[in-house]
Amino acid sequence: DLLDLNNDRRHPSKHMRPFASGDLSLIFGMLGSPLLLLLAFIVALSLPQGFVVTLSIYWLITASYSLYLKRLVVVDVLILASLYCIRVVAGSAAIAVTTTFWLLAFSLLLFISLALVKRVTELNNLRASGKQIIAGRGYTVSHYNLLSGMGIGSSLFAVLLFVFYIRSPDTLVLYSPPSLLYLVCPLLLYIMGRAWLLVRREVLHEDPIIFAITDLQTQLAVALSGLVVWLAI
Repeated sequence: DLLDLNNDRRHPSKHMRPFASGDLSLIFGMLGSPLLLLLAFIVALSLPQGFVVTLSIYWLITASYSLYLKRLVVVDVLILASLYCIRVVAGSAAIAVTTTFWLLAFSLLLFISLALVKRVTELNNLRASGKQIIAGRGYTVSHYNLLSGMGIGSSLFAVLLFVFYIRSPDTLVLYSPPSLLYLVCPLLLYIMGRAWLLVRREVLHEDPIIFAITDLQTQLAVALSGLVVWLAI
């Protein structure tokens, strides 16, 4: 947020962030950033070594993103999705389990779509404010259709990958019956389809995470998906 300060102050919604709006003194950020980073690594030392390595990689990529990579069109979306996937890996490392190819591939496609939801919503807000370029980014309103198509396609590929997972030999060992997992597919299509429909209607919040934790229909679909997986186990 400190590195994005000037751009956030010119942004339609990000200008309300604590540092950009002046609600929080910059001195808190300047002192808090290194202190919190140090505390994070101190806490990480109590976890398996793989978590410390993953945390280090995550911090390096985040720093690179904040300093430069966020300005590169499409690359910024891939980096954001990768960071979310690294969080999945970090969770696995913290409890000493292996992250499967299926989980990582599915997560990457899903997170790419969510990152694109964020970018397309930003373009909607940009267009509504009469501007053409996102401050500090490489996107213009002319990228709207391209990013929308990529995001919707990524969602569909994520569901398709889930179908392949259901039919894989490994799944036959883990679930009985695995065919019950097919019920998750229409729920996934509904969750992502609803998000993109609201994006196209220009009513979705800029942050898809906030949307997910406040939208009752999305929460219900996620809960039903979890129930189906539990029944299949």
